[in-house]
Amino acid sequence: MIVEKVKSTIGCLLGCCIMLVSTWTHAGSITGKITDNENNPLPGATIQLQGTALGTISDVNGRYEILSIPDGTYVVIVSSVGFKQASKSVSIKKSTRVTFNFQLSDDVSELGEVVITGQSESQRIEVQPIQAVSIDTRILKSEAINTVGILTRAPGVRVRQSGGLGSTAEVQLNGLTGNAVRQYYDGIPLELLGGGIQLNNIPVNAIDRIDVYKGVMPIDIGTDALAGGINVVPKEVFSSYLDASYEVGSFNTHVAAVNGAKMLNKNWFLAFNGFYNYSDNNYEMRNIQTRVLDDNGFETFAGTQDIERFHNQHQSSFATLQIGVNNQTWADRLVLSTGFSQRFDEIQHGARVGGRPAGDAETDNNAFFQNIKYEKKFSERVNVNYFGSYAIVRDGINDSTRNLYNWFGEVEPLGSSTNGRELVASPTLREGRNFVTVHRLTGEYQFNTQYAFRVSNFYAYQRITGDDPVAQRVPLDNPTTDPNTLPSELQRNILAGQFSGNWLDGRAEALLFGKFYAYENSASDFTQSGSSVIFDPVVRSDEQFGFGAGLKLSLDDDRFLSLGYERAIRVPTSGEVFGNFITIAPNFGLDAEKSNNLNVGLFYKHNLSNNRFASLQVDWFLRQQEDLIRLDVPNNPNSPAIFVNQANVEASGVEVAVKTMPVKNLNLGLSFTYQDVINADEGSTDFEKPIPNIPTLFYNLSMRYRFDSPFNDQHEITLFSYYNHVQEFSLIFEGGIRNEENFIPTQNLIDSGISYHLTDTGFTFSLQANNVTNSELFDNYRIPRPGRNYRLKIRYVF
Repeated sequence: MIVEKVKSTIGCLLGCCIMLVSTWTHAGSITGKITDNENNPLPGATIQLQGTALGTISDVNGRYEILSIPDGTYVVIVSSVGFKQASKSVSIKKSTRVTFNFQLSDDVSELGEVVITGQSESQRIEVQPIQAVSIDTRILKSEAINTVGILTRAPGVRVRQSGGLGSTAEVQLNGLTGNAVRQYYDGIPLELLGGGIQLNNIPVNAIDRIDVYKGVMPIDIGTDALAGGINVVPKEVFSSYLDASYEVGSFNTHVAAVNGAKMLNKNWFLAFNGFYNYSDNNYEMRNIQTRVLDDNGFETFAGTQDIERFHNQHQSSFATLQIGVNNQTWADRLVLSTGFSQRFDEIQHGARVGGRPAGDAETDNNAFFQNIKYEKKFSERVNVNYFGSYAIVRDGINDSTRNLYNWFGEVEPLGSSTNGRELVASPTLREGRNFVTVHRLTGEYQFNTQYAFRVSNFYAYQRITGDDPVAQRVPLDNPTTDPNTLPSELQRNILAGQFSGNWLDGRAEALLFGKFYAYENSASDFTQSGSSVIFDPVVRSDEQFGFGAGLKLSLDDDRFLSLGYERAIRVPTSGEVFGNFITIAPNFGLDAEKSNNLNVGLFYKHNLSNNRFASLQVDWFLRQQEDLIRLDVPNNPNSPAIFVNQANVEASGVEVAVKTMPVKNLNLGLSFTYQDVINADEGSTDFEKPIPNIPTLFYNLSMRYRFDSPFNDQHEITLFSYYNHVQEFSLIFEGGIRNEENFIPTQNLIDSGISYHLTDTGFTFSLQANNVTNSELFDNYRIPRPGRNYRLKIRYVF
């Protein structure tokens, strides 16, 4: 079944790629990208063919295109405010397409007390009156890395998985963990997009940037995040382009990504974005306590051994086709998209690794979705944005085998799994059918250059049903009923308003906002009472108010202080309330999380000669949380986990980020995080003890150096290396006799690589070694991570 899915998915991706490439025939054209000396895109740069009327302006991604150029030799001149002018000579012949990329050097001009420089979208986000880090992925696209790998390098962020490629990922940010840190794709929560696209399977080539918000979130992105969020931003289309890549790596890992666009004219476009992932994830795990059956069928301890995973495959794919238009009288931007996502996972174990694995349990998911995105500035004062989506999702779970496996991949001949299952309480062959719809409407009124008001309304509805031929029946009628056929529903509405202003020539900025949260969930709960099953319909609803403010004080573009506060609310997700029907049990009594959050940030940048610089950012945070939702994992690895409310939690900490370019083309970085997350419930026996499964101290070091190839001065070589250190932490509330199995030891990780970019052809080749020192590393709840492994990546950009 997997092989057939692989073939069909690759065929679909290649077909779309061929379709796109076949449309790229232009009669005399020049295309390319304009960047600054740090490889950040420069929007609004002017590109002109000297002595002609032919020219254009670069889009928000720094890209440009000049079409219909007659035969001849021209001088291309590129200029932008704050940068030195650049030029190149080019010869154009009929039906040729020439790619010229320009990197402009700083040329800061002082006009009185105003300093004018170029600024990318990532830089603009980081200087708002809220704590945020925006990661521009353009310089990372040649690396064999996905979204999780990028986030792990960000200050204050920890991402842990439950295995290899495609496994469940948990984000920890500013002392927050799990779904308290909302994960968004283009401003919409990932859990509402069908399940096939997740942080752990999005390749870097499929996205434009990643915005990490700490504390206050913009109301046109934030929904009910508890004070932090990750927004993965896909590429927007303003010009024709093609970006295709393929990776092959250890553990039979294959990753392909294709995204591109064709401008039908200067306004209308077609675009495609797709990726495919596959991995056996059969890496070796060290020091696993194994159990086998003896000749009499009794379970015995077989010792602690190094074991290779054998039932851990992951396969996923995503594809979307867009048609859109820019700069019309009736729409500044309108994009209609349709697509699908799909994933398949073999389940090796529950939330923790036990002495006996699962050998047949598996899950699959596919979703069909339709989206609409509309943007219109009706006047200089009024701006409206709308996003709408619906998705039909099918997901399946198979945990019905009677086979009993050991960690050597063998079926025990004298044993069988209890009641024909491996992970759940009773056998399941569930097939779920879900309907999801999401709508967000945002409007802004600009009073003048100083003051603006913005309002946003977010609505989401989910309906979950299904059937299971082997599920336990309940006596609702005659005959009895499969409880999976009874629908579960969850809906939420979040209305927010925000007032913003600036004073002192923009050196003082502030925003004030309020949010109203309303949600309701309904489900069917069943409890065993003697020999009978009791049906208990559950309906829970709540309304909450939240509010907050942000302030930024600037001395200049290189020095500012920011302050943010929010009374935040987070509504339980469907996965937390209803479980995942296999390794996580439902908890219909979950309450919404509440938190008081305070963030203080300081930024300083020192500019040196020859474009060199050094910057320092320090952020301090305080969280006082009520009813924190966390995953409670039992000591028995084969028992299901459950999400519970932790009465009161207090978190505080400090983050430090240092970036510098001491010499040309050498970028160094350091990010350091210390956080203290404790149980603040005075009536608890674990009062003032650290909350389990959250590290206290971790830091990252990064190095990237780019230089011209000694073999060809038109080619570039980049060396990169990353080091990550995590201090020891506990998986349970500490106390009594120390049990080493409940601690994750101190970990040190080094990833390194090299890329070779042929600037004249658009090809880049990259080789990367992960966990270079082959250290013993652990992920969520002490799940072993892969040892030393390798990735080779080929990328083509046109």
